Amino acid sequence: MRSSYSSRSCLVARRAGVVLVFSMVGALTGCGGEAGDELGLDVVDEEALLEGGEPGTAPLEASEPGASEEADSLGQAQEALLGSNTCQDVYIAVRNLLNDPITVRSIEYYNGTETRWQTEDLPNRTLAANTGLEIWIQDLERTKNDVVYSANLLYDHLSHTHDEHFNIPDTTCVDGIILFDLFVE
Repeated sequence: MRSSYSSRSCLVARRAGVVLVFSMVGALTGCGGEAGDELGLDVVDEEALLEGGEPGTAPLEASEPGASEEADSLGQAQEALLGSNTCQDVYIAVRNLLNDPITVRSIEYYNGTETRWQTEDLPNRTLAANTGLEIWIQDLERTKNDVVYSANLLYDHLSHTHDEHFNIPDTTCVDGIILFDLFVE
């Protein structure tokens, strides 16, 4: 048996013109309007919702001054949050101590905080034989403030590809750090 509150909620949804959304959400969540489904909903001010606002506030209309600016600032805040886990401007230095040139392709590193390997493709660069040095400045996604302690460098040497492993000191990735200083010997 449905509660009287459930019938009132459906009426409010119809008046607000969102009955389709209400029924789709109900279908997706398995919510059939049972009495136990309304836990915590009795505190909602249905009249404020009908007028387009949040409970206890006046409705905010698109023509109201400041509405557009609020929406823009919300979008910017969301963008900042989504990109907030990128460790920016990380230095990757590779020195070639071999008697032949090498071409660096990518680096894999172990993110100890998230307990997984991550790969960073690097712009392919050829390092001269005997002390050739190249430095890449990269943004490492999903690595900010995470501990990194192991790396594999993928590079071409003569006619084959190498996957050389490096143990590096435990280092927390922060913006602008020299995270990898690798010597290929």
